[in-house]
Amino acid sequence: MAQQGLAFINARCTLCHSDDLITQQRLDRATWTRVVDKMIKWGATVSPEEREFLLTYLAAYYSPTTPNSTPAP
Repeated sequence: MAQQGLAFINARCTLCHSDDLITQQRLDRATWTRVVDKMIKWGATVSPEEREFLLTYLAAYYSPTTPNSTPAP
């Protein structure tokens, strides 16, 4: 999942943001949901299935309880 999540971020999210802006965040799932939904409203191309995958990935690897480091691919 880590490798797929990083690939997704690099393919979709880094079109507008640096990966550091995303990977340095430590948010709970509810907050990630608000952030992702806001990005979708602003034009991010993310299908409902991709949204669920992205939220699961972000909540697993970039939550308040995870260390501040990028998961290894």
